[in-house]
Amino acid sequence: MFRRRPLGAECVVGSVYHSRFQMPISFPRTPLRRQITIAIVPALFTLCVMAASSFVFRGSVQTRQAVEHTRDILETSSGLLQRAVDAETGVRAYIVTDDTLFLQPYNGAQADAHARFARLDSLTGPNPERRQRLAALEAALTERFAMLQTQILIRKTQGFEVAATTLSAGKEKMDSLRRIMAAIDADARDQLVRRDAREQNNRRLTSTVIVVGGLLAVLISLLANRMLARNIMQLNEANAELATQAEQLEEQAAELETQAGELEASATELEAANVELEEQSTELEEQRDVAQIARVNAEQANAAKSRFLSTMSHELRTPLNAVTGYIDLMDAGVHGPVTDLQREDIRRIKRAVSQLTSVINDILNFAKLEAGEVRYSMGSVHMHEALGNASTLMEPQAQAKGVRFEYASCDPSLIAFADRERVQQVVLNLLSNAVKYTEPGGVVRLHCAANDGMVYVTVSDTGRGISGHDMERIFDPFVQLLVSAHSPSDGVGLGLAIGRELARGMGGDITVRSTMGIGSEFQLSLRAL
Repeated sequence: MFRRRPLGAECVVGSVYHSRFQMPISFPRTPLRRQITIAIVPALFTLCVMAASSFVFRGSVQTRQAVEHTRDILETSSGLLQRAVDAETGVRAYIVTDDTLFLQPYNGAQADAHARFARLDSLTGPNPERRQRLAALEAALTERFAMLQTQILIRKTQGFEVAATTLSAGKEKMDSLRRIMAAIDADARDQLVRRDAREQNNRRLTSTVIVVGGLLAVLISLLANRMLARNIMQLNEANAELATQAEQLEEQAAELETQAGELEASATELEAANVELEEQSTELEEQRDVAQIARVNAEQANAAKSRFLSTMSHELRTPLNAVTGYIDLMDAGVHGPVTDLQREDIRRIKRAVSQLTSVINDILNFAKLEAGEVRYSMGSVHMHEALGNASTLMEPQAQAKGVRFEYASCDPSLIAFADRERVQQVVLNLLSNAVKYTEPGGVVRLHCAANDGMVYVTVSDTGRGISGHDMERIFDPFVQLLVSAHSPSDGVGLGLAIGRELARGMGGDITVRSTMGIGSEFQLSLRAL
């Protein structure tokens, strides 16, 4: 314990000491310029780094918008060609079979194709070469649809033989249309590659600015800390000088020495704490950079996967449509009489094409769901009508397998707030799975009810059931728990994954209950109106 003197006494003793030894005490002061530098330079540098990052980020946003614009062109042109191909395939099948059912793809195709062309025209810039391709495309579209209308009229009025003579000319027009579309598509893909590369460069530049700016900010902070440490060192030297001058004043010297020791200990603790904070800051920066790189790589991989699935699905559907058309021509006997054995082969080919088309549609729907490209037309859905349509489509499949299908009609007043098409898609998928995994002689039931502002659609079966640890796995993509060499599946394990995503996208969900050897019960919940 120290015995403190009154302030006045200390001043007197200090005056006697200074007058005796003639050793004035001088406290070092930090120059004003250095103080301003320590206070302002780190802040100014931080502002500069933020401004540079903002500028680079705006460039990245603009490049991202340009990439999305080019992708919109590719999607629109692909849809335009698909509508033209669907219309041509339908008209050809109609000419061969005289069945107006094949004209369904043609109905509305012209208006939809011209709407897509208008969209493509609005997306195309003032480049003369691209405008010239668009003009040629518009002329080819108009001429092709006019020829299709003429072929339909000729088939109706003059018969198959006269209409068949126009097919080769129509094929030439369609080939010309495909060449124009291929040129537009190739140009857009080249532009997409360049813009993708520019976007990657902007991302790398943004990362570089952030990393370099952060490192420089750390260096400036270290420099400022060093300047502060130098000031602390000067203060320590002044304290040592004070201790030397106050050696002959016992109590004052002891107190000054104690205070100097405390200051030195505090400085050491502060320096150690500062070093620890700097190490933690460096470690956090490294972890953040690693996490950022991992996130970017994951996003790029996911986007690439979605683009691949979507592109492959679109590319496979066109030749499949052509295969279907030629099979119908063969089945109609256009190329000669067909034997019963050949007709059975044709039916098997049709089933295989239908299964493959279903798989492709599932993959395309899953890719769209993952990319967030699915749009919902939310509105009032009368469950009595929606489930009635689903049961009508499912009864033949159940009868063909020998499974009894029971549908308890919904209350006509029961209305859900959802997308009608998506609801039927989910219900048909659940019913198809129930029939598929129920042995002949079993029962599949469909009914609906409302409770607490929700509509519940329940599909139950008397199949083999699902084990407890597989309850959630069945909703994972590409998972097929019941597939074996003796029970092959015509899907890829996406039905339940797509169904749950669609249900959640409409504000609902799909749940399951099952007992091994007794059966399973899937329940679709939707918001009620």
